This record gives sequence, C-alpha cells and structure tokens, in this order.
Amino acid sequence: MPHSVPMVRALSLMPALRWLKVRNIDSEPFLQPLGLSSAPYGDPFRPVPLLHVGSFLRALARREGPDVAMRIVAEASPTELALLGSVALGTRTPVEAIARISAVLPVFCSHEQLSITVTPTGVDLWHSYTVKFDPETEHLMVQYALAMTDRLLGMTGTAAPRLVKAELPPHPEHGLTHLDKWLGTTLHPSERRGIHILVDPAVAERPFPRTARDRFLSGGLPPLAPIRGDGSFGDSVKVMVSSMLTDGIPTVRDMAMACGTSVRSLQRRLAGEGLVYSALVEEVRQARALRLLSMPNATAKSVSADVGYEYQSSFTRAMLRWTGASPKKFMGRGATGR
Repeated sequence: MPHSVPMVRALSLMPALRWLKVRNIDSEPFLQPLGLSSAPYGDPFRPVPLLHVGSFLRALARREGPDVAMRIVAEASPTELALLGSVALGTRTPVEAIARISAVLPVFCSHEQLSITVTPTGVDLWHSYTVKFDPETEHLMVQYALAMTDRLLGMTGTAAPRLVKAELPPHPEHGLTHLDKWLGTTLHPSERRGIHILVDPAVAERPFPRTARDRFLSGGLPPLAPIRGDGSFGDSVKVMVSSMLTDGIPTVRDMAMACGTSVRSLQRRLAGEGLVYSALVEEVRQARALRLLSMPNATAKSVSADVGYEYQSSFTRAMLRWTGASPKKFMGRGATGR
C-alpha cells in the first residue's frame, strides 16, 4: 500500500481533453466513471487520484489506439503540456529544463520520479512512478513521459530521431511496434518499471531557438506545497478528501479506490496513525465550512451545499457541534470581530 494517496494536479488532464475536443469527442464518458468530471475545470491545480488519471488514459487508448499518448503530446502547444510547458519556460536547453522539472515534480505529482545524469558520452534520463499500475496502464503512462521528453528535445529544432535509446515496458498486446513510426529503432523493451532514455549531449544541451520569458512561474503559478501534504498517510487522505468533496462526500470505498487498495487495508493504515476515516472527513468538512463562512458574501445555504449537506438544518446542527453557534451567528461574529 502506498505511503500516501497517489495524486497529481488536475491540469495533467488538460492536453488530453483538448485533444478530444478538437475531434468532437465527448470527454464525459471517460471522466464520469472515475469521478473526474469537474476535476480539470475551475481549479486546474486541484489534486486528483493518480490511479484514476491512469485509468482515464487506458480507456482513451482502448478507443483511440495504443499510441494515443504520443499523438496527444505531438499536437499540444508547449504551454498546454502542463508541467513541461509551465516549468520549462525560461530555460536555455533541454538539460536545464529537465533538471528544473525534476526539482518541482513533488509539487505536481506525489508518486513520480525523474532523474538526470550528464556524462561526456551521454545524458541519462530515468523516469518512473512509485505506485504500481497494471502493465497496460504502466506502458501508457511512461509513453506519455517519453513523448514529453522527445517533444522537449524537438523544441530545439533538432530533427527526429532525437533519442539514442529508450527502454520502456512494452504494451501487453502491441509490444512497441505502435511507437515505431514515432521513434523508430531507438526503442527497446524493458522488464523494469519506468523508462530509461539516453540522449546525445549535443542534442540535450543544444540551446532553444530563443529563451522564453518565464511568464507562468513569475505571474501565473500560485504558491503550491508538495502535493502529498505533510508526508503522513492521514494528511494525504485529508488532501484527497478536500479535493473530492467538490463532487460529493467521498466514501471510504472511494478513497480505497484512489489508493489502489482495499477498504480494510485503508482503515488499518489509518488506525496505525490513530485515525478513523469518518472523523477525517468530518474534519475536512468543518475546516472548509469555517473558511467559506468567513469569506465576504458567503451564505449559509451555499456553504451548506458546498460541504455536502443536503439539508440546511443538518448543516446548522453540525455548526452548533463544531462551534457552539449557528451559521448566521458564526458569520456575525466575523463581521463584528468577536
């Protein structure tokens, strides 16, 4: 069982959703079964379950083909490529961009690793997920990372093939042949999880045609902490509950699915930290309700619905339990400074 809930920022879905939109393909049948319908909209930095994102990509590939990750990345603009576009802006070379992406990766994904080693004979890139996917999803997830790397190298103006070698787990049905038209004979099957990419230093250290001003990081990126919370399992569950609360109160089964484990294992792991799932949900709802009630123009009705109460009377009882005051009196206290 993972040490924290595997999660990634919702903006990771945006290139695929745009790709679907261009083709007039409804994304809802892919998103809705996974509880991701509202995830990419409103707050693109909202954490979503990493395993669900993997399932989304697998469902998409089963309809559109096993090379769908290569196709999505090939058609996206640099700024649409989430972490690649936003973080790589302002760097001078691919090596510099990859090093920068590696440094900020914990802010965007809780269970993704990227390392880079530069030697006189080559630049070694290692990318992996520290959560176990099924073989088909594993191939698609690392295919996406491979496509992103090749796209980044291509931004220097270097013509294909840009890789000396790439080793990755093959698709359980198609192997690697579906990627030949994209990367040719540089591909090799690997029994290891993740991918190993070798790049010629002349390609990896070739300057981009022009250094883009880092608009995203200097003005558009909100301050973000590492996505997994304080590092404890219980706190990562609270982070995920807070995100999932947008679409309704997540059940313990919902959370177990997000973790890729059983309900019993989830409860046992929380018990090891002296926690109970229902109490964590209550804590998150309370914190969210009090924060929202303290905002200008808040209403008890809107906050009640936001934190998952069907009836406002139930929310009033909860506020009395939490604070000893009704929502109206609690908001009055804020207005008067008491």
